[in-house]
Amino acid sequence: MAKYCPNCGYQMQDEHLVCANCGMRYQTNNQNFQQNYVTYPAPPNYQAVVKEQGPEYGWVILGFMIPIVGWILCGVFSASKPLTSKYCGISGTIGFFVFFILALFTMS
Repeated sequence: MAKYCPNCGYQMQDEHLVCANCGMRYQTNNQNFQQNYVTYPAPPNYQAVVKEQGPEYGWVILGFMIPIVGWILCGVFSASKPLTSKYCGISGTIGFFVFFILALFTMS
């Protein structure tokens, strides 16, 4: 005869004394289940804080070579990678002025 856990209804084998589904212990002397497990409080809801180690220089160099891309990347990375965002904006601005000055020299 199969027995069922009165707590969760899981079908147990006759020789088992503990429900494999919910952890209730089966008392053979009075045919009752007794809760015999420890409940632990839920862990706090931690959010992983990943600190950016440094700017990703590939994006910074691309921002220098194509200033409009540097400014766009500055906006794209502003929330997720603030350090990379800052350096992309700076490199885009520097790249713009360098190319502007080089254009002035080539015209004269």
